[in-house]
Amino acid sequence: MKERFKHFGILSVMGAIALIGLLAQPAAHAQQYAVSSVTVTNDVAANSTNGTDSAAIGLTKYDEFGLLIKFESEAANTSNTDWVFKYSLDGTTNFATASTMLITLAATGTTPVHFVTNIHCGSIGYIALDSIGNRSATVALTNISVKISCKPKRSG
Repeated sequence: MKERFKHFGILSVMGAIALIGLLAQPAAHAQQYAVSSVTVTNDVAANSTNGTDSAAIGLTKYDEFGLLIKFESEAANTSNTDWVFKYSLDGTTNFATASTMLITLAATGTTPVHFVTNIHCGSIGYIALDSIGNRSATVALTNISVKISCKPKRSG
């Protein structure tokens, strides 16, 4: 009888250790990945700059963000285009008054341009598209799309 209680005690201890091991697993966190479309006009006339009213996109949880710019020309054209982004600390006011980030891309006629890059934003909390400039003297830009993707920094 004493032997039976000895085995019961050992099994109880082993069961408790196994239960603690199961309960001590780190909590699973959902993966967060978000792609935000930036509000833009679909056309930029020849030799002009369109300001945008795009809403600020929050970068407060991220050190970097991905940027996609897509556009094409209505006809043959290899002129440059200017994409001006501005930064803010609060996302509603206090945007930088000078161009914060300028990206210049060459048009490729009616073949769509797809520009994708990764940008380090550090402690900047918000970004917004300020304007799109078309340097072509005769050809408009069309089919414009701007997207920003955010994914939390992975440690380890």
